Amino acid sequence: MQNDTFQVHDGQSFAVVDVETATSDNASICQIGIVQCVDGRCVDRWSSLVNPEMAFDEFNILLHGIGDETVRHAPRLSELLPGLRRRLEKKIVGCHTMFDRNAFEAACRLLGEPILDVRWLDTASVVRKTWTQFSRRGYKLDNIANYLGIPLQHHDALEDAHAAAQVLLRAIEKTGLSADDWYLRGL
Repeated sequence: MQNDTFQVHDGQSFAVVDVETATSDNASICQIGIVQCVDGRCVDRWSSLVNPEMAFDEFNILLHGIGDETVRHAPRLSELLPGLRRRLEKKIVGCHTMFDRNAFEAACRLLGEPILDVRWLDTASVVRKTWTQFSRRGYKLDNIANYLGIPLQHHDALEDAHAAAQVLLRAIEKTGLSADDWYLRGL
């Protein structure tokens, strides 16, 4: 895939996603949060519960508070995919660690759907390069959000996506490197 198929960015326009899962299986997405940033500002926040059509593990319920009853009437991922493609494809899409990317790819494979056509950017890797005291450990989202004074209700997909977007904006400001620059560095 050639980069010229992607939208031209000003370096501060990107999306950030986060997912929560029902089980240890990455494909079991039960919540999605997306934050769109344009010109260095978060301009749109979207989230949805997702019915993963499988039983929840108790560990995951305790982690994020979402369970079978919570998603009983929520849309399935197959119903949300067309809208997700409109929101994300051809863009730089950040996620804090590649868990979220792996979840989307696993879910698309499970559904027999093409994976999302985006340029993934790992905001945890950006943190590790920007704030070197976190190069080996301490770069988890809740820790870096606390360090930067970013409010966070952790393990809510929209809150996590918003915090990761704020982290990326702070890294852009601190380093002068745009989201495009970070992506081109292979993060």
